Amino acid sequence: MIRLALLGGEPAFAATLDTYPHAFGNELEELRKVLESRFWNVSYGASATQQFEEEFAQYIGSRYAVAVNTGGMALQMSLRALAIEPGDEVLFQVNTCSADANAVMNAQATPIFVDSDPETFMLNRPSLESWLTPRSKVLMPVHMWGRSENMDMIEDVARTHNLIILEDACLAFGAEWQGVKVGRFGKLGFFSLGCLKSLQAGEGGVIVTDDKSLWKELIMLRPWGDMSAAYGVRDQRELAWNGRPSQFVCAVALAQLRSFPEHLERLNQGASRLRKLLGDVPGIMNMPADESITKEAFTQFMFKVDEDLLGCSRDAFAAALGAEGLPFIWHGAFEPINTLTLWRGDRWRTWINYHPDIDFVARNYAHVFENALHNFHHTGVTISRDILAAEPKVQEQAAETILKVCEHARELRDWQ
Repeated sequence: MIRLALLGGEPAFAATLDTYPHAFGNELEELRKVLESRFWNVSYGASATQQFEEEFAQYIGSRYAVAVNTGGMALQMSLRALAIEPGDEVLFQVNTCSADANAVMNAQATPIFVDSDPETFMLNRPSLESWLTPRSKVLMPVHMWGRSENMDMIEDVARTHNLIILEDACLAFGAEWQGVKVGRFGKLGFFSLGCLKSLQAGEGGVIVTDDKSLWKELIMLRPWGDMSAAYGVRDQRELAWNGRPSQFVCAVALAQLRSFPEHLERLNQGASRLRKLLGDVPGIMNMPADESITKEAFTQFMFKVDEDLLGCSRDAFAAALGAEGLPFIWHGAFEPINTLTLWRGDRWRTWINYHPDIDFVARNYAHVFENALHNFHHTGVTISRDILAAEPKVQEQAAETILKVCEHARELRDWQ
């Protein structure tokens, strides 16, 4: 009799997967060029950085790209370049990485959280509009796990309420909405090259824009606000940070970028195959199809469960998948940020003492975002993209593993 591994049986998934990230091509050659050059710092003749910026902008379709040291720094510099000041509000979904809220606060703006959509796990428009105030300045869509946000909705809300669009595309490099790559829809878009991201280089970030004046501001802000490179003046007029990336990071990112289109195509083919295999499994739901999402980036493969049809909780289901050997089982989105101690308690007040209506901020942070909580605890599941990058037989084995757990779901209910 077949038994679940969680209950003493043999694991169903035994495929050997390639490690990720891994070298795609000429990473060592690009690193050697930097080692043999006179300049390892981005401020001084940084040819690897400049080449990476040019090719990154070309891939995205933007006029400019600015490489920085982290995705969080990319967000902080973007807000400063956009002239966002203390007390100004930045709105984004509550169930994304807490790095977004930290970066907004470190830039001295105020993060305002918004509930998510129960189907897409992204921004919920009624919730968004309910939290708008005269201090709302930036609308920040977050493209989650390689799927584009509904940019038609985002642009409509931004026009209606006079908001600046700043895209968090950290988890979706290469994804497209109606044939346009994410990061191109706002005044600025930013990306990360760190852990779990589409394009990886160990660390790093990139900001893209079509606006030359914003590009010059970013070039100025990157080296502690020194105006020399951007304006030809040895001066400083803005509070800034050290946002400079290592040329070694840019060299690795450059080599990764050149092989990325083929890698992304492989992920999309694997995801399409796995979705078909899961299409008729009771209790399992693929993410809703949207013809406007013309390409996904698949930083994770995401799907949903119906606990009633399944016969057990999402947590028990995920635990069983992990015991069967499927790699990196996680939630369909991040935990709501306001459930973390910094925002759940009063510590945030130390850092947001410049907002003119602290009671409003407190109400936002104490609010129960029901959709985001439900998605996190009961609906969403992600598994590693390594499965998508492998051979078709690996996707078949992953589907068989999920089916095995579904068939024994009621045993999981009793176990739990």
